[in-house]
Amino acid sequence: MDNLKYTKIERADNKKVAVFDCDDTLFFTGDSLRLASKEVFNRDLTRLQIKKLPPNIRANLFITASKKYHTAYKPNKLTIDKCKILKSKGYDIIVLTTRWNTLRKYTLKILSNNNIPFKKLILDRNGSTDGEKFKIHYIKSLLSKYKQVIFFDDSIEIMRKVERLNSLKRVSLYLVSPTRIRLYRAG
Repeated sequence: MDNLKYTKIERADNKKVAVFDCDDTLFFTGDSLRLASKEVFNRDLTRLQIKKLPPNIRANLFITASKKYHTAYKPNKLTIDKCKILKSKGYDIIVLTTRWNTLRKYTLKILSNNNIPFKKLILDRNGSTDGEKFKIHYIKSLLSKYKQVIFFDDSIEIMRKVERLNSLKRVSLYLVSPTRIRLYRAG
């Protein structure tokens, strides 16, 4: 009887998770994209121009930026500090990104080099072209495992989509900009 060990089973009603996007949330990646666009197109492209590229060309540009120019990423100190604070308050930290699985090694490297206290890194293994759908599906999967879910992203489009879904009403949404993090409320 003395050898029996008891472990506390954590139930979903007392677990918390904070989910952080990577690009332009934890790190500003604009410089790496500019360097990659100079290499690929021999000119700087704006984010809007990049968004208008065909999906396969856009994906190749992001892959080049992540593999060759990840040292040009700038940490978003504000968001990284928020991540560390939430970790100290008992939140599980998940980095959820639409980066393809081929970039796992480079993504792990930048997270590690910047001391991001994450529990899981979730990448889009299937290489979909609908990143918002991928993220929403993953966030939905967390609702049965966690009582509290907080989501940080720089995209107002994904905030609007998540907010419209009744199944995600208990997810707290935080919109990240270069200078602040704010609780997202439509209107």
